[in-house]
Amino acid sequence: MDQLPTEMLVNIIKDLAPEDLRRLRATNKRLKDLASPSAFSVMKVTNTVKSMEGLLCLLHTKDICGTIESIEFSESELSSVESREERDKGLFGCAEKSYASIHLAPHLESLSFTFDDMYPWFGGDDSPIQLILQHAILSGLASTASHPPPSLRSLTIENLLALNNLHWSSMGVLLSRLHSLSIHVLMDDAECSLDSDELHEFYYSLSSVILAACTSLRRLSLSGTRMIGIVLRIDFHMVNFPHLVTLSLKSMILSWYEDGTFCSAEDFIVRHAGTLESLELVGCGMAMLIGDERPVRFWSAVWNRFAETLSALTELKVKFDSPWDPPEDRTDGEARYFLEDTNYGFLQQEDVDGQEEDVLAFEAFKAILDSRLKSKLERNSAST
Repeated sequence: MDQLPTEMLVNIIKDLAPEDLRRLRATNKRLKDLASPSAFSVMKVTNTVKSMEGLLCLLHTKDICGTIESIEFSESELSSVESREERDKGLFGCAEKSYASIHLAPHLESLSFTFDDMYPWFGGDDSPIQLILQHAILSGLASTASHPPPSLRSLTIENLLALNNLHWSSMGVLLSRLHSLSIHVLMDDAECSLDSDELHEFYYSLSSVILAACTSLRRLSLSGTRMIGIVLRIDFHMVNFPHLVTLSLKSMILSWYEDGTFCSAEDFIVRHAGTLESLELVGCGMAMLIGDERPVRFWSAVWNRFAETLSALTELKVKFDSPWDPPEDRTDGEARYFLEDTNYGFLQQEDVDGQEEDVLAFEAFKAILDSRLKSKLERNSAST
C-alpha cells in the first residue's frame, strides 16, 4: 500500500467510517496524515467516564480538535449498579468539563444529544442519575456562553426532560447562531411524572428563553411525549424566525381561544409565509373545548388559509395519527379533533359534524403545492 499514489489512497479511504479511519491512523505516518482530517470528524460519546474523558482529551489535542465537526451523545442503557459506579467515578464533573471545552473545536458544526427516555428514581431523596447528567451537560454548554464554538449551527436534543433549567438563560449567544434546532420533550414516563407547575414553567422557558434566543433559525422541529396546546403550550407569539425554511410540529393543538382571543401555532406558521418552504405536521389536531359541540376551528379553514398565504411552500407532510400509535396502526387518515379533558388532557373525537370539507380542502391545497413544486423543478432544470 505504501507504493500507491496519494490520489488513489484518498479515494480508498474517503468512504471509511471514522472508527475505521482511527484504526488506519495507527498503521504508519503516511496513512495517519491522510486519515486524520476525517478520523475525528464525528465524535460519538456515551454516558461513561471513559467516553467523556476521551472527548475531553481530543478537544485538548491541538492536531485533532480542529478536525471535529460533530459531537453525538447517546445515553446507553446501564443497570442501576453500573450507573452508580459511573457516578462514583466522577461522571457528572467529567461530562460538564468535556462540554465546557467544545469551544476548542473551531470547526464544530453540530451537537446532538439522545438522552434516556426513562428517569428511574432509586429511592430516598436521590435525583435520577440521568437527570443529573443532563444538568451537568447543559451546565458545561452554558459555561461557553462568552465564547461558544464559532461554527456551531445545529443542535438536536432527544428526550429533554421537561424541567426548567436555568442554564439555558446563559446560552443566548450560542442559541442565536443556530440554523437548526430540534427538541423532543420528555414530559413523563413509567416511573417519573412531573407536576403541572413544573411543566408550565418549562414550556414558558422554552418559549421565552430558548426559542426567543434562536433568531437565526432556518430549520425547527418541536415534539413531545404528550399532546400540548391549550393549558400546556408553546407561546408562539413570543418568537419569530425571519429566515425559517423548514418547520416540523408534532403532538400539538394548532388553534384555540383564550379569553376571547384567538391563539394558535397556525398563526405562527402563517407569519413565516414568505420563507417557509417545507412543513411537517404529525399527530397535530384542532381543539374542542369542554361543553362545545364544534371545534374551535375546522381543518378545512386551516388548509384554505395556508393555500392563500404560504406562497413559498412546496413540501407538505401530514400525518394525523399520534406519534405514540404503533407503526402498523398509523395511516394518513382524516384530520383529527381533540376534546379538552381535565383528567386526560385531550380525548380524540370521531365523526365531528362539519368536518366533511376537510379532505377536499386538503386535496386542493396539496394540488397547489404539487403544481408549485413542478414549476420550481422545471425552472431549476432550465437554468442548468
